[in-house]
Amino acid sequence: MIYVYWMSLALLFYTYMGYPFLVWLRARLFPRAVRQGPIQASITVVVAAHNEAQRLPAKLQNLVENGFGRQGKEIVIVDDGSTDGTGSSISSYLGPWIRLLRQDDRLGKAVALNLGITAARGDIILFTDARQWIEPGAVEILTSYLADERVGAVSGELRIGRPGDAAIDSGEGVKMALENKIRLWESRFGSMIGVTGAFYAARKALVPEIPPGTILDDMYVPLRIVHQGYRVVLAPSAYAWDDLVAAPAQEFRRKVRTLTGNYQLMQRLPWLLNPFQRVFFDFFGHKISRLLSPFALAAVLIVPLWVPGVLFRSVLALEWTMLLLALGCLTFPRATKHLRLFHAGATLLVLNAAAGMAFVNFMLQREKVWAKS
Repeated sequence: MIYVYWMSLALLFYTYMGYPFLVWLRARLFPRAVRQGPIQASITVVVAAHNEAQRLPAKLQNLVENGFGRQGKEIVIVDDGSTDGTGSSISSYLGPWIRLLRQDDRLGKAVALNLGITAARGDIILFTDARQWIEPGAVEILTSYLADERVGAVSGELRIGRPGDAAIDSGEGVKMALENKIRLWESRFGSMIGVTGAFYAARKALVPEIPPGTILDDMYVPLRIVHQGYRVVLAPSAYAWDDLVAAPAQEFRRKVRTLTGNYQLMQRLPWLLNPFQRVFFDFFGHKISRLLSPFALAAVLIVPLWVPGVLFRSVLALEWTMLLLALGCLTFPRATKHLRLFHAGATLLVLNAAAGMAFVNFMLQREKVWAKS
């Protein structure tokens, strides 16, 4: 039982501290530069939308302001069975280089993206969503990384709020910033294992067909590109902004869906579990260890009950005190806002609860076609 405790504690430490430190160290010691420069390739923006009549006109205006909607920089909107007049809301924008494709039935994001990719005339596909605002100049920064023939896809950074907005410093903004750091360190050594689905570009010739029902297309596509021998990198100064601050219940559902998608990926891409393939170290540290964390956390909290001795009784008391304080932060966030350390613990509890629910979803084969935030 003692061995189970120490192994579980080691896994938790590795997941949240060890892996980030190792990828930071690896990036510092063995950086691999990416050649940047202007590219002459044509670009197609692909947007899959379902019931986005309110947001899509502003998104199209944002894309037009970034130089799209003309020869060499076309826009393809795929309406995935919308019932709110999404297509008619953008009718004034449509023309030879801004096209609308419609699926009468809601078939899911993966099918919609496949339709847009097939119809695209550009050599580069720029993937983005209906909600996020792309910063002026960000597309040029993003695509400049594709001047390096070893790069198959490049991701921008998603930030919360708008430039100069206080929302950037919100909890979700800080979490996103930390995630972007880990991705940057992965990118500087080799490849990221996932991209920002709301803003990334890939060479059309390398983009695979996405299986219907795929939950994490923004991991499936880059992982398939990496498997072809190309790099997937981060453009750390190419920003897209999202002003949606999700409610706690919405954020929890998003985490459950994302973590469920990791299980689905392992089913659809079993080579990810091969310790000798090139992204196993990163996939294990960044994704698999997080799926294992709820079981490790449960062991750390429960195993001391069966271990005799004053030391483990003291450890047990300390662990459960911290657990109760973290739960208190979740229950009374305003009253406990000064307990920052325990709010961090509360965040970890939510992540592990979501990972546990994802395991249940995986075992029961619960998979939705497309759930928007």
